[in-house]
Amino acid sequence: MCDDESCFSTADIDLMDHIKNATSGKRAASFEVGDRIFFEPMNERIYKITSVAVKHLFEDTEDMRLGVDLEDCSSMQGNEKEWLLKILIHASVDKKEA
Repeated sequence: MCDDESCFSTADIDLMDHIKNATSGKRAASFEVGDRIFFEPMNERIYKITSVAVKHLFEDTEDMRLGVDLEDCSSMQGNEKEWLLKILIHASVDKKEA
């Protein structure tokens, strides 16, 4: 979730290829507070990660939920898949780039 009302939600690992590190231009291999990222192909803004959290840990696949989390984004990119945890990454438009 980004501070400009943009939201990217996926359960599809292939879509992670579209999140790039703004320093190297390569696929983001990790997410840490302070990292600068952009979304390809619509790389009109660079975002700075402000927080990373892991939530909704499930230990049994019977508790899995599918696809979009309506508490977060209103739509999901990619294919719906079962999931056991949720990773939330909040980011703000990088002031250096604004």
